[in-house]
Amino acid sequence: MKKKESFSIQAKDVNGTPNAILGMRQLLVNKEIIILNQTGGHNYGPNGTIIKCPADASLLGFAGGAGNKFTSLKLNIINATGVYYNNINFDSFVVRISLTKEDLLNDIKSLKKAKKDYISKIDEQIEECNFKIQYLKDTDSKEWNANEYKAYRTLELVDNADLSRIEKAKLIAQLIND
Repeated sequence: MKKKESFSIQAKDVNGTPNAILGMRQLLVNKEIIILNQTGGHNYGPNGTIIKCPADASLLGFAGGAGNKFTSLKLNIINATGVYYNNINFDSFVVRISLTKEDLLNDIKSLKKAKKDYISKIDEQIEECNFKIQYLKDTDSKEWNANEYKAYRTLELVDNADLSRIEKAKLIAQLIND
């Protein structure tokens, strides 16, 4: 039999403590929350509904109150129509914690995937910065100019013999859209 425990989030847990929001986001990644009270129009379902928090911490936030005093969780759920979000007051749910080895291994697997995805995004940003630095060097420019840079990257892609015409077209279209 699978043993479960739960805990509540209190406003004092996220207010007034440095980095509390970041820590709370990481704590909620991949956890299940149980709806206790469907008041407040959160639309997550009736009492007892179990919702899995997303693996991406950026889809979790806090809201409500004045002056950065948070009273609710902003839960973003990816559904068929895109990202759906709504706020749910802290006193309207509890977080269910899994205590089995299988649950913990699944959490580790999800966290490793989220880490890999995050590192991949950062690597892409670093690569883009390096392209911009190379552009500044090659053109003897003092400042980065978006239009000139797009033209520069387009010519660079056209000259790349390792790319097919279709790959070049897709990359150039992506440059135009950015």
